[in-house]
Amino acid sequence: MNARKISILIFTLLLIVETNLFAQQATNTVPFPKINLDVGTAQNGSDVSVTLQILLMMTVLSLAPSIVIMTTSYLRIIIVFHFLKSAL
Repeated sequence: MNARKISILIFTLLLIVETNLFAQQATNTVPFPKINLDVGTAQNGSDVSVTLQILLMMTVLSLAPSIVIMTTSYLRIIIVFHFLKSAL
């Protein structure tokens, strides 16, 4: 029984040491892009125009699903049918 405990201990130690042997150091890391956030005057009018167009497009894209749901009566009909079904 004592030999079995020693062999299990040796096996466990070898298993722990073996995992460290296969570890490799990362050599090629991916560089993070440099992002600048500047507040200042624009050099020409097209800079402001492009920025406002991007802002407007992001606003429209984020609000488009809610606008579609509000303008269609499909969701309202589904909600009314749900209330009718639960009332019956």
